[in-house]
Amino acid sequence: AGSDNPTAVELLVDGNVIRSATGQDGEALNWASWDVKDLAGKKAQIKIVDANSGGWGHLNVDHIMLSDTQAQPVSQETSVNLIVDGQVVRSATGSNSETLDWASFDMRPYAGKQAQIQIADMNTAGWGHLLADQFTAADTPAKSVVQRADWADYGKDYYAAVSWEDAPDGKRYMIGWMNNWDYGGVIPT
Repeated sequence: AGSDNPTAVELLVDGNVIRSATGQDGEALNWASWDVKDLAGKKAQIKIVDANSGGWGHLNVDHIMLSDTQAQPVSQETSVNLIVDGQVVRSATGSNSETLDWASFDMRPYAGKQAQIQIADMNTAGWGHLLADQFTAADTPAKSVVQRADWADYGKDYYAAVSWEDAPDGKRYMIGWMNNWDYGGVIPT
């Protein structure tokens, strides 16, 4: 990558990285923006780079747009924050639902330091509450509800499935639409 981060969204002009943005080692999407007035009249490219070879190497990118108004970050006024040396270094928010799910913070950068968890509900509008249940230190991130699901098929285009049980020998069958055979030999069913 042309920026300092192995996973980043880069803005290139004449093949050079002019601006760069990366996430906070979390799954939550949040707005990022660049002031590009100084680049008016120049051709630019947006390049999404994933050159990370470690355990956490991916980007979630959605809704790239051009505007005269700077994008405002998603409100963090209702969140669970990790505070180290008086600074919020990690933050997790929910999905505006009553579904309680795991969130994880990578604590390795803060080994040997004292940290505290802050549960903040400073929202004065319509949806301002938190569901918090259990805080656990572990060697691996907790899996979300989606990651823990017992999927019938991992294919991205396997849909409209119908299943049968009580077939001969107690077998179960499922048939559905599928048009991408790239993964057809590795499905769990």
